[in-house]
Amino acid sequence: MTHVLHLIDTYRIGGPGKTVINSARLIDPAYVVHVAAFTHPEERHNEFARAVTAAGIPFLPLPERKRFDVDHVRQTRRYIRDHDIRIVHAHGYKTDAFGYAVAWRLPVCLVTTHHGWIRNTWYDRLTAFGALQLTRLLDGVEVVSPALLAELPRSVRRSGRGDVVKNGIVIADYEPKGRRDAVRAELQCGPDVLMVGVIGRLSREKGCLEMIEAAARAAGVGDRVVMLGHRQVPPVLEALDVLVSPSHTEGISNAILEAMTAGVPVVATRVGGTPEILTDGVSGLLIPPADPGAIAEAVDRLAADDALADRLRRGARARIDEAFSFHARMRAEEAFYHRCLARLR
Repeated sequence: MTHVLHLIDTYRIGGPGKTVINSARLIDPAYVVHVAAFTHPEERHNEFARAVTAAGIPFLPLPERKRFDVDHVRQTRRYIRDHDIRIVHAHGYKTDAFGYAVAWRLPVCLVTTHHGWIRNTWYDRLTAFGALQLTRLLDGVEVVSPALLAELPRSVRRSGRGDVVKNGIVIADYEPKGRRDAVRAELQCGPDVLMVGVIGRLSREKGCLEMIEAAARAAGVGDRVVMLGHRQVPPVLEALDVLVSPSHTEGISNAILEAMTAGVPVVATRVGGTPEILTDGVSGLLIPPADPGAIAEAVDRLAADDALADRLRRGARARIDEAFSFHARMRAEEAFYHRCLARLR
């Protein structure tokens, strides 16, 4: 068996966290998945750690007490040796650097997954530059779209160490389960009211400001805007009539894939890997980024045309079944691991 240790820096279950947990569920039995994650001093914040433990995944908690804790490096190196870890799989800037420290001179493959690079501020741009340079030192770099692959340093691409492994969906987790009326009642939203949703963190690159402005313009939407906070996604999707992804940048958006699986028509900005998921007018509506007017126009178009909405639902589900099942993702990731191990030998 090949033991894989995922390193992740998250307290909550976002896109990368879901991917790690589902990887443990659905990877080939020839692999055993372990997880090491930084944890919050207050247990109530550690949603991801609780989910990993509940799933029965071998787990190494790394309690955060200060910015850099050398004990975490020692502890993780010991875990790697004790559990015969062959692949250390980092997820993001912080764990890439941490992974490089813990894998130093150990007989392991060090790989990473990047979902995209945020460049809102000078600090974000500096961090993204550093993360891209660090990929030169890794044994394998997994990105979620061809657009992101093109951003990797030329030496990584030419050596064959960069690979595209697209996000995937565990389809059964997002198929409707009859919760629409209950969720809408909880939100005091009648059955005939158009409900438009955005799923994602409150961050500039997610297009939240443009969405709020668009809500004021779209017919029947601006009357009420509700911030739901952190919630389970599948029940909310069942209540929605339209999902909007107004991002300025994306890799492959899990929120879009989840909505497509749940039968919610999608309006999304034409950025990053999104055009690889959606075909305009077939499986969703694509619009320019940073354009509140375009968001409002697309939402109004869907609200007024039930036939269009139904056509997009069918096209979206066909696209998910064709290219974005989680089983297909895991076969691609296993092939990626195999190539990385072959280079190590």
